[in-house]
Amino acid sequence: MRSIHKDLIKKLGMRSRMVLMSIKPVYADRILSGEKKFEFRRQCFGEDVKRVEIYSSYPVQRIVGYFTVKAIYRDTPEKIWDLCKEFAGIDLTSYTAYFNNRNIAYSIAIGAVRAYPVPRLLSEYHARPPQSYCYIC
Repeated sequence: MRSIHKDLIKKLGMRSRMVLMSIKPVYADRILSGEKKFEFRRQCFGEDVKRVEIYSSYPVQRIVGYFTVKAIYRDTPEKIWDLCKEFAGIDLTSYTAYFNNRNIAYSIAIGAVRAYPVPRLLSEYHARPPQSYCYIC
């Protein structure tokens, strides 16, 4: 299983980037509460990303907080589930449906989390709602 760590970014002198990620409100809430410690994706951003701004999608449609990226794992959906299931914040049926017919899954290990006291509008970031994620810095 491949893990991309922030130490590698420092070691290689790479520039840190930030993304805005669309997350369904139920999962955004679980991230902010600490119940969900992994975010799953079919495609993932570059290893230079250290921070993810959480855009809680419809009906909230606000940036509700952020988390730091601890590590990114890439493997088969089955192996990723075995690694992350305890703190997945999603049931196996939904997980399996999400990765249906996929050979590769990504799991973003969530580090420090901060909820914004007042959720922010996308206009503050000069961004549109991302389909999955977009680079903002």
